Amino acid sequence: MPTPDPATKRRNGLIGCGVLIVALLACGWWGNSLPDPPPEPTATPTPIVTDAPTTEPAPTEEPTADVAAEPTGPKPGISSANFERIETGMTEGQVAEIFGSAGKVMSDANIGGTSFRTLVWSRFPGNATITFQGGEVVSKIQAGLP
Repeated sequence: MPTPDPATKRRNGLIGCGVLIVALLACGWWGNSLPDPPPEPTATPTPIVTDAPTTEPAPTEEPTADVAAEPTGPKPGISSANFERIETGMTEGQVAEIFGSAGKVMSDANIGGTSFRTLVWSRFPGNATITFQGGEVVSKIQAGLP
């Protein structure tokens, strides 16, 4: 068997390291894994209704001017607050919407018919690394995000 050239050895070594990192991140062996989702909310109590007639008319709402609602939650951007909003099962598009940009691809592999993709979002002095399996978030880790 012929000896592969140095460039091929280096490329194969980098691919092998990338696949190993993705596998470790996906299994939760390296870095922070996502917490379990919160329990499902319990049913809300039904209001008590009486048969007593009311003597007051139901209040009517005054017409309001068309005012745009203020957005709720943190603004898009790479921050620790937005990092905490990322949940298991989110798509790459949902994560990109939270961070306000697409991430930089660090690894992209297909192992046994399952796709693994690791993206990094950077903002000085920190970064966030998110791993997707089959198109959904399976792990996340951040360091130094403001």
